[in-house]
Amino acid sequence: MRKKKVALFIDLENTYFGAYHENKRLDVDAVAERAKSYGNLVVANAYADFSNGIPRNIQKELLSQGIKMIYCPTIFNNGDKKKTLTDSIMIIDLLITVGIDTYVIATGDQDFLPVVGKLHERGKKVVLIAMKKSASFDLIHSADEFVELVMEAMPSNNSNAD
Repeated sequence: MRKKKVALFIDLENTYFGAYHENKRLDVDAVAERAKSYGNLVVANAYADFSNGIPRNIQKELLSQGIKMIYCPTIFNNGDKKKTLTDSIMIIDLLITVGIDTYVIATGDQDFLPVVGKLHERGKKVVLIAMKKSASFDLIHSADEFVELVMEAMPSNNSNAD
């Protein structure tokens, strides 16, 4: 029997900063290992503006797990208002990635709701990894499976920001 092909897509703007605002640390290794539990991980991408506050230790964890870092620039509208292109770039990649049986998506952002619907239309399994208290209710219930995002207490010396 053929091992299922799995793709992991991590919205770091949502998951890393969501954990950070809860004084927690995103456990990249746990997210990657969970994705691998569904089959052969053939695509693994993390999306963020890596020049905008994603610490080096998180980037090192991504690399050690074989997760490709996709740079998504932040753009400025009307001077002060900033918007990252993370969701747009990640959505495009989710929709153009083919040959996958299970999509593991780490985000709580409701912008991904139509993507989950489209993947279901294609007969794909969708696993959502997110913080339950801040994730979109509809997004959680649209996924085939929901997994609570694993976080660790942030060290008191705040070594997360190296």
